[in-house]
Amino acid sequence: MSLAEFKDRLRVDAMLDEIASQEITVSEAEINYYYQQHQDQFAHDEQVRARMILLETRANAEAVAAALEAGGDFAGLAKALSIDPGTADRGGDMGYFGAGDYAQEITEVAFRLEPGQISDIFPVPDGYCILRVEGRRPASVKPLAEVRDQIMARLKQDRLSQTRRQWLIAQRTKAHLKIPDQRLRTAVRHLLDSAPPANPYQF
Repeated sequence: MSLAEFKDRLRVDAMLDEIASQEITVSEAEINYYYQQHQDQFAHDEQVRARMILLETRANAEAVAAALEAGGDFAGLAKALSIDPGTADRGGDMGYFGAGDYAQEITEVAFRLEPGQISDIFPVPDGYCILRVEGRRPASVKPLAEVRDQIMARLKQDRLSQTRRQWLIAQRTKAHLKIPDQRLRTAVRHLLDSAPPANPYQF
């Protein structure tokens, strides 16, 4: 297969997946059932939610720490000054995370703080960091509302192959073959008439 043929096949596959995905419906009952049967997939250990300000040098971090001590807005300073590409645009918001989700230097500090507390400056591999813990939650199972979209996407993905197959079968049964050449049309008709019954699931 040439590279061009491979690219064409990928385009066709993507088109068929898009068509098939539009045919898939997932009910609330199915989502609820999946959630109840797979609670272990949505369980988590204790988590904290924190904001981060990451600075390149300790001098910069000390200047920001002084601004925070004077009453500066943590989220605003994070958005304006933090060099962390993953959180700066969100005002430093790291979301909820567990003990193994970030570098050890960060999680050790975060899990020592109580909500509302701001850390001292501490070094991390990319520079110097200041954290503020926003909240904590104990080990538990994520609520259905939080994972509903994830479950729906998973159920749709599980059904994609079967739905795509069914859609292709339906289109083939509705297709009409036009053969202008009379001799060829007669030969094809003879083959179709003499062929055994087709298995619609055989490609």
